[in-house]
Amino acid sequence: MSATATFHLLPVNTLDGVRSAAEPKKRFFGHAKDDYWGFVRLNGHTVAHYAWSGNVFLPLLGWLKDTRGIDFADGPYRELEKFLIEKRGSSLFLLTYEHKRKYLDLLDPSTVSIEELRDAYNAFEGTNEPDAGAPMLDGIKALHEALSSVSQDTVVLFTIG
Repeated sequence: MSATATFHLLPVNTLDGVRSAAEPKKRFFGHAKDDYWGFVRLNGHTVAHYAWSGNVFLPLLGWLKDTRGIDFADGPYRELEKFLIEKRGSSLFLLTYEHKRKYLDLLDPSTVSIEELRDAYNAFEGTNEPDAGAPMLDGIKALHEALSSVSQDTVVLFTIG
C-alpha cells in the first residue's frame, strides 16, 4: 500500500492539543473516538501538496541528510514527534522556523538535477527506474514550499503514512 505525504501548517500554541488528540479516546460503548485529523484540519491548513507516493521520502530524506546535511529530526519537538509516531503509526516531523533558517536555501529545487535524484533513488532502492527523479524533485519542491510557510509562531506537521 502506498503512503501519502501531507504538510499542515499549525500554530505552535496548538501542539498540546495535537498531543491530546493523537490518542483516540476510549468510549464506554462503540469504537474509540479519533479526533486527530479533525483537530489538525480545524487548527491548521495544508501548505504544500505532494501527488506521488509518500514512500519516496525515505530515500529523499536520506539523500538530503547525506548530501546537504539536512536533518529534520534535529528539532526542538523531538519528544512530541516520537509520541505522535508511536500513537499515530506514521512517520512525521515538525518543521520549525529553525529548520527554515538552516535548510530553506539548501532545498532550492533549482540546485539539484533530476538525474542526480533519479540515481539516488535507484541506489537506495536497488532499482533502475528511469523516471524516479521526478517524484524526488517534487518532494524537494513540497518541502521547500512547506518550509517557506513557517514563521516563529508556526510549525509544519509533515506526515508520511
